[in-house]
Order: sequence, then C-alpha cells, then structure tokens
Amino acid sequence: MSEANSFQEGDIVVLKSGGPKMTIQEPGYWVKCIWFNELKSDFSVTNFMSSTLQLASSEVALPIIGGGVEV
Repeated sequence: MSEANSFQEGDIVVLKSGGPKMTIQEPGYWVKCIWFNELKSDFSVTNFMSSTLQLASSEVALPIIGGGVEV
C-alpha cells in the first residue's frame, strides 16, 4: 500500500519532523489536516504531503476535570 493511501479520515497524525497532533479531514497525496493551534487559540487547517506525516502514538491525554475524585 502506498503512503498516500495509508491514511484515512479521522486518523491522528504528526509531522515526521515533530509538532502537534492533527486529525486528517481529507486523505490523499495532499492530506488536509486540522488541529488546535495554541498560539492562536483557534483551529488551523493545512494541507501536507502524505510523505511528511506519520500516525501519532496511541497515547491519549485526557483532561482532568474537577481536580479530584469524590468518594
């Protein structure tokens, strides 16, 4: 399978050179990705060549809400 076809809509990826986790909106040779840009406090959308991306690790960082557990 070629790299251009290895990504699917909804996959979480990162640039091979590093950066934020991004969600694929439109897979293909040029891959349209969306991510939250913390510098702008807004979402960003950009196209990347598929050869510059890799699947992100499966580690998921969940937010902590409420600061503790009630017993």
